[in-house]
Amino acid sequence: FLENHDTDYFLWIKYLFSLLDYKRLQKSVSVPAPSEQLKHIVNIYRKHASDPSLNPPIRVVVFGGSVTAGHGCMANPVGLAGKNEKVPDLECAWPYRLETILNGLLGLDAFEIINMAMGGTTSDIGLLVPEYGLWPNYATSVSYPNASQAPDVIIWAHGANDNVQLPSQETKLDYLQEFITTAQQSRCDSLPFIILIDDVFSGEKDTNVHQGSRESSIIRQLASWNGLMSVSLPDAMRDYYFIDVNASLFNQHGHQFNIHPPMAFHILLAWLLLYNIMENFFQMLEMERNQIIETQEPKFFRSDAGEIKFDVIRLPDTQIPPLTSNLIVKDVPDLWGKQLILPDLKKSTCSLSHCEFVWVSCRVCGTDTAEKIHNFLQTVETHNEGWRAEGYPIKQPRAGWVATQPNASFGILLTKIDVPIKSMKILAMKSYDEKWMDSKIKLSLQVIRSTNETDSPLSIFEIEGYHEERTSVILKHKFQLAEDNYPVAGDSLKVDVTLIGGSTFKITGMAFCNR
Repeated sequence: FLENHDTDYFLWIKYLFSLLDYKRLQKSVSVPAPSEQLKHIVNIYRKHASDPSLNPPIRVVVFGGSVTAGHGCMANPVGLAGKNEKVPDLECAWPYRLETILNGLLGLDAFEIINMAMGGTTSDIGLLVPEYGLWPNYATSVSYPNASQAPDVIIWAHGANDNVQLPSQETKLDYLQEFITTAQQSRCDSLPFIILIDDVFSGEKDTNVHQGSRESSIIRQLASWNGLMSVSLPDAMRDYYFIDVNASLFNQHGHQFNIHPPMAFHILLAWLLLYNIMENFFQMLEMERNQIIETQEPKFFRSDAGEIKFDVIRLPDTQIPPLTSNLIVKDVPDLWGKQLILPDLKKSTCSLSHCEFVWVSCRVCGTDTAEKIHNFLQTVETHNEGWRAEGYPIKQPRAGWVATQPNASFGILLTKIDVPIKSMKILAMKSYDEKWMDSKIKLSLQVIRSTNETDSPLSIFEIEGYHEERTSVILKHKFQLAEDNYPVAGDSLKVDVTLIGGSTFKITGMAFCNR
C-alpha cells in the first residue's frame, strides 16, 4: 500500500507518527485489559499460528456509526482520491487499517475484523446484532464451520452518535450498559473480549467543554465497572485538538465543524489501538512470568505465634450487576450474590438467546432495502392487505414495512419451530405529523400445537405510532408470552398484525426469540 504513494504521503505519515510519543501513547490507555480474558485471546492466536487449517483466526466485530464506517475518511492533505463523504469507506476506516497492521506485524492472517458500523446508529441499535444473533458471515466461515458465530472480540465505537442523539447522560449510560450486558451474554465461555473506544472530542465548537467531555467519563466508568478494556484518542491528542479546533488532523472542513473526521483520525486511532493491544499483551506475559495472575485459593502466612489462615473472599462467578442510572449502593451485594453460579455449573446453566425468526432494517443486518424486506417476509406471509416494503438503506426514509391505508393487515406463519418462542420483539417508528395521528397496531399471536391439542388462546398486544415530540424515533417493544401460552419446539405460531388506528404505521424489525 505504501509503495504506491509519493513522497508527500510518506512525509505526512512520518509527521503523524511523530505525534505519538510515549507520553501520548500512555495517555490513550483509558482502562487496561483484564488479563484473564486477554489470555483466552492469546490462546486463540497460538492455536491458529500452530495450525491455521484447523483453528480459526481471532474474529473481531466492530460497532459504531458513520465515523467508524469511514464517512469522510478520504479527506487528506496529500491529494489521495477516494469515495464521497456521503457513503461509507470501509477500506479507509480505522478497523480495516487495524486488521492490516496486526496481520502484517504477526506475519499471518491472525485477525479477521468485520466492520458492522452504520451511519446514524446509537448503542441501542448496535446491540440488536448480539441480542438477535445477527452476526456476519465471516470470510473464514467455510473453513471453520464449527467455530462460534459470536465473535471473540467486540469493539464498541458508538460514542459520536450517542453523544449527539441521546437526550441525557443517564440515557447514554443506560444504553451503553445494555449494549455491554447483551454482548457479554452472546457466548457461554469467558469471551467476548470487549473494547470500548472513546473517539469523541468535545463536540461542536460552541459546546461547553465540561459537558462535551462527560461522554468520555461514561465510557471510562463503564469500562472500569464491567472489567473491560478502553482506549481514548481524545486523551492522547486533546492538546492538538484544542490548540486549533480547525486543524485538519480532526476536522476535514477547516473552519466548519463536521462530525466526520478525515483520514488522519483513522490512522492515529488504528495506531493507538495497536499500541494498547500490544502493551496489554506484554503486561500479561510479564504477570505470567512473575506468577501474579489472580487466584481464588486461600493464602497462608506464618507468624511467630504459628500459622494463620487468611481466606480470600469468594466473588460471584458472574458479572457485577449492570451499572444503570438507578442502581443503589445497598442493592449491589444482593443483586450480585443472587447471580452466584458454581464453576462446574456455569456452562450447563448458560442459555444463549436464539431467535426463530428475525429481521431488522439495517445495512449490517442483511435486510436494508425494500426489496430484501419484501422477499424475506414473503417466505412466511399468509395474507397481506395494505402493507408494503419501502424506503432506502442510507438516505431517508429508511427501509421498513409500512401500512399504507386504514385497517391494513398482514399475517405470518412460523411452522414447526426449532426452539421455544417466549418473547416477541418489534422495532417500530413513532412520529408526529398529521399523517401519524392516532397510529396504532394490534398484534394477535396464536400457538398451533404439534400435538392434537386445542390451539392456545390468542395473545394480544398493541403498539402506538404517534407522539407529539417533533422528531421521528425507532423504539424497541418487547412482549413476553405467558408461561402457559408460548410455542415449544415442533409447534407453529400464527401472527396477525392489523392497523387499528390512523392511516399508517412503520415496522423496522421483528424477532421471535427464546427469551
